[in-house]
Amino acid sequence: MRHLKALGSIVFAGALSASLAGAQDFVDVTTTDISGVASDWGASMVDYDRDGDVDLFFAFISTGSSRLFRNDGVPPGADLPNLVDVFAGTTAENTPGMGHNFVDLDDDGDLDYIVNSNGTARRLYRNDGTGFVDFTPAAFNVTGRAGGIAVADFDGDLDLDMYQTAEFGSNMLYVNGGGLSFTNNTPAGLQLNADTNEAAAFADIDGNLTPDLVVANFGSLPDALFLTDSTGAFTLVSGQAGAVGVDSTRGLVTTFGDYDNDLDLDLYVTGFSGDTNHLYRNDGDLDSDDIPEFTDVSSDGAAMEPGSHLGGVWADFDLDGDLDLFATARFGQSLFRRNDGDENGDGIPTFTPFSAPAVDSVTSGEGCAVGDFDNDG
Repeated sequence: MRHLKALGSIVFAGALSASLAGAQDFVDVTTTDISGVASDWGASMVDYDRDGDVDLFFAFISTGSSRLFRNDGVPPGADLPNLVDVFAGTTAENTPGMGHNFVDLDDDGDLDYIVNSNGTARRLYRNDGTGFVDFTPAAFNVTGRAGGIAVADFDGDLDLDMYQTAEFGSNMLYVNGGGLSFTNNTPAGLQLNADTNEAAAFADIDGNLTPDLVVANFGSLPDALFLTDSTGAFTLVSGQAGAVGVDSTRGLVTTFGDYDNDLDLDLYVTGFSGDTNHLYRNDGDLDSDDIPEFTDVSSDGAAMEPGSHLGGVWADFDLDGDLDLFATARFGQSLFRRNDGDENGDGIPTFTPFSAPAVDSVTSGEGCAVGDFDNDG
């Protein structure tokens, strides 16, 4: 059996696997390289330097704490890669991080860094191949407690636009005009400024090859689902698309994945402070109105315990061909579920808890990320 190595702060305040291989056997291999990282707000595992291995990023809500660790590979005779903190002493380190994303915004082949901050202006750092340079456009000069960042080419002009949520204030849609030139071009319906929005995600849920948008709201309003068309227009369809947008869940995290292997994307939304998490199965366009219908299947073996789960990810942890689920809990034990497929013949996959003591011991998790940290396959 191959061991899934666990890297402490990937789940923040404990240990979560940072490598996907073999069965669900996890070993805590937290190293001194990241021992100073704590109380973080989010994480990513990306190959920012294009050297073929996964680097580690941790966002922190205060200054002087955001960290990007370059993975220099496993030295001869060692078991784990060497990690080098490339944000140390830079402006990027001192930018408070909440929502963040690593994407190639300038189309030069490497990943740039966007970060929403806690009460200060949002920042964009361009990866120039040697480091990260502050390239924040004037349109980003908006203060306030911001939330998540969703990125997609919603208008079909072959560059990436972004949607940024705000915990207190208006959400914003930034249109990329090329050359890292962004304009705040937010339609009134996308601002959603009547309540508190935490996260957003783009995904093509209706199969028309344009990115649709879901926004999680942990205030009094329901989550919002927008469909887009080839012109880049957004249409709010929450009330028509089955359960999505009409539940009482105060959503924190949204993540898409085809958990039932029927070739369309399903949606998982975590709840806030005791609210139940929800799994919505995408049943497709059942009544030919061009709007996919979603069914809340949380009670059908895919039920997820209530709690403030601030991170969530789909991944095939046991390599059996379907997507399993992991979610960090702000208070209490993280949620780790194996997808056993359609065991009952009703078209609904069942979930059972993973037995992983190293992960079960993790409490107070703020975010999570998965990847092949040590390049062992």
